[in-house]
Amino acid sequence: ALSLDEGPWDKGPERFKLVTADRVRETARKHLAARPLVVIDGANLRSQRRVMIAASHFASWRCDVVVFYPAGFSREFQDDATGEAAELKKRFSVAFAPSGRSDDLFMISLAQRREYGFILTNDKFRDHISHEAEGQREAAASWCATRLIPFVFVLDEFLPDPAVAAVLYSAASAAAAAEKASRDDITPTALPTCAPAVS
Repeated sequence: ALSLDEGPWDKGPERFKLVTADRVRETARKHLAARPLVVIDGANLRSQRRVMIAASHFASWRCDVVVFYPAGFSREFQDDATGEAAELKKRFSVAFAPSGRSDDLFMISLAQRREYGFILTNDKFRDHISHEAEGQREAAASWCATRLIPFVFVLDEFLPDPAVAAVLYSAASAAAAAEKASRDDITPTALPTCAPAVS
């Protein structure tokens, strides 16, 4: 008589769900929505080296990172083919506000597209809050209080605000764990092998 190894059947029928392209795309969309986003206020960090340090820090937490600049900084990136600006653009997403428009509004709009969207800046965005409609100012102030990440550099070490960073790290860890579990769920597994029954 022959018997099947029990190991591969442990999860039951759901282990053999059909893996379709639509399912993979839907899983990818869910991962993107759940993964935290950090928008870095590039001009506020004052140097490309500092931006690179901060961006690398959050990328190591498996966060999506976008570096945003006012329009005037685009020339620096065009002229720098091999230096720090070029390396930053190679490793991370870099965006520029349209000429004559506030980069603050674009950073806020981008961060608010994610459930866990944050902005690394020491700017308080008071202008943005004051320009909101009367009934929206409290909500805008509350969002800024919980989603802006103040920071300092001490001896070239990057130190984001511990309280806000803890929330971000927790969200990033949860998203990474969910992404791994989902990948395991849609990864095809080998069929169980037949082995002689042990009497």
